[in-house]
Amino acid sequence: MRGLRVSRDVVKRVIFMAVILVSCVGCDQATKSIAKSIIPETESWSYLGDTVRLQVVYNRGAFLSVGSSLPEAWRFGLFSIGVRMLPLRLEPSFSSQPHCGANRPNSRAVIGRRRVA
Repeated sequence: MRGLRVSRDVVKRVIFMAVILVSCVGCDQATKSIAKSIIPETESWSYLGDTVRLQVVYNRGAFLSVGSSLPEAWRFGLFSIGVRMLPLRLEPSFSSQPHCGANRPNSRAVIGRRRVA
């Protein structure tokens, strides 16, 4: 089997996306930490005629409170164990085996009605 070659553009894109992801998660965690340390849980601070409100709120579910009404054991099972099992379930679809002859050496591709070597 031949080694996997990745272009520099792909590496740059992956690094760029990783930097963006780490920056977003870092900013999210920093603002949460600041809010928890400054704003008491029982208060909300209102600005600009209640247009902007700062308040500490805990989300017991996932994104947009999905699963917040589930019992604790179900939430743990779904979001902790279930999400970790998802890649194992999807693994066959990401297999490194080619699904068509276009990825094999010395193969020919057919474009329209013309055969291309």
